[in-house]
Amino acid sequence: MVLTGFGHFDNACGGLRDHKDYLVYGAMGGGKTSLGLSFLYQGLLRDETVALVMRRRPSATIQHARALGWDLEPFLQQHKLILIEYPEDLDQRLPRLHEGADMVAELRTALDGVEVSRLVFDPAGPLFGAGGGVSALRMRGVVEGFAALNATCLYLVDTPDDERYLAACKDYMFGVLHLAADRKMAGVRTLYAERLPGAELTNPAFTFEFQKDKGFVTSLLDDVSFGAAAESSFGPSDSFATFSFPGAAKQRRSGQLTALIAEPDAGHRQELVTAMKPFCTVVEAQGAADCLSRSQRETPDLIVLAMEMPGINGIEIVRKLRRSGVRVPIIMTGNSMRRLADRVRALASGADIVLLRPFDLRTFKLHARNLLTRSSAVNERAAHLRTAFDVSPEPRRGAGLCTSEFEELKARLAAESRYCRANDLPFTVVSFFTKDLAEEIGGVCSYISRSNDFTFVGPTGAAVILAEGCSADGFLERFRERWDLPDIFDVECRGFDGSDSFAADLTRYLQDKFEIAPPARTGAVMDRQNGYSADPHVESAAVQTMRSAAGQA
Repeated sequence: MVLTGFGHFDNACGGLRDHKDYLVYGAMGGGKTSLGLSFLYQGLLRDETVALVMRRRPSATIQHARALGWDLEPFLQQHKLILIEYPEDLDQRLPRLHEGADMVAELRTALDGVEVSRLVFDPAGPLFGAGGGVSALRMRGVVEGFAALNATCLYLVDTPDDERYLAACKDYMFGVLHLAADRKMAGVRTLYAERLPGAELTNPAFTFEFQKDKGFVTSLLDDVSFGAAAESSFGPSDSFATFSFPGAAKQRRSGQLTALIAEPDAGHRQELVTAMKPFCTVVEAQGAADCLSRSQRETPDLIVLAMEMPGINGIEIVRKLRRSGVRVPIIMTGNSMRRLADRVRALASGADIVLLRPFDLRTFKLHARNLLTRSSAVNERAAHLRTAFDVSPEPRRGAGLCTSEFEELKARLAAESRYCRANDLPFTVVSFFTKDLAEEIGGVCSYISRSNDFTFVGPTGAAVILAEGCSADGFLERFRERWDLPDIFDVECRGFDGSDSFAADLTRYLQDKFEIAPPARTGAVMDRQNGYSADPHVESAAVQTMRSAAGQA
């Protein structure tokens, strides 16, 4: 086994495998370079010959190692440490090096025939780029080519700069490690073992801090008891004590549910996060590599994945997840699945639900609830979702869909606003203003409106609440087909803007336009389905005309 020098990591997994390739990725400042130097330093302490292919100057590398407490100068003088800079004309030379063997030949020339046991590329991105494109075949050739050196290799990849290489690159690496800085605690970083074949880890996360002259020291912020070994740093060690690693994933799984939302569109992602956040912990991902890494690191209970992911589509991501053993429910969303064949492919890849945009958030939440509550792995923790995900109750609908009582309009408008805000639904209010034909307009509106719509007839006009996104254009077109009197009225359409004040503001506006003086006048309530008053003793001329037109007179 090949030790990295990170005592707790090496003890937990036994180090790295000889002659294997490992991908180490993360944002700048996450500790990739330091981990690479620690890996090489361990080899130097064991009298191995090692090499570092880098972008920066050798002097900067020597100073970096010295800040961590490692003096590389003696090894450099003994030719045990070989530092190789990328050539300045690398971008021009790469397209000519089509085969991995060509690159190996170039490196062997730089090594001057010396055999190395450990090799680090920091960063590895320049090796994979050819004309600015992303070629999986080229990556395979590079990795397989350098594997011929029989060295244990670390390929360090910076994100987000080289994130376009990650998805394909992971397929050709034996192991994958992810380094990330803690956003809340300065100096704290975490090493995530995303893929380490043969290692049985109860906790794939190892948190550490930098300390001058000590290198990386295991962070005491971890909820892990290391005993006296918590103070040990990166350094030479041939034997390690046995430590207890309570699984972070197991601790989390005893608590709240976690949902991974992988969506490159910020607006769509926020929409889904808002829908799920009241009921579970939400982890967000923007790209394919981010989604794949977080699915391993966060162990979510539900994955919501967009079809349109940059670099690699959602279907391929689902296939990778299923092949890697991920069994959690997956909901796939997207705009580019309008053909039945596309939706069939998405389901065949392993997605449980496919939702074509635009979709109703109520449908999304109910699918999420059903998948989670029926999953045996999370059944107990998802029990609260049986009621938490219930769709908000609809406003009172049915009888009384046409009224001349303004208070009923006010109450219905407030209820419709609450309902549509809770379920992210639109609705529209169409208003007609006239002093001569209010009842006639109200009668036609009541007759042509749908069962969920609501019509108010006032002294100087009428208003119709078109529930759940009914098109105002379609409604007005139906109105024109029925209306054969002069157009001596004004029409206004107002769509629900999602604000808390929408109903109150529109109520005040309509009260003024309809000249409603408090207290609101009482009036007859008409039944839209039959077209006549619920009170058999009250029936306007407009309703009588409408009944006649409907053949009910």
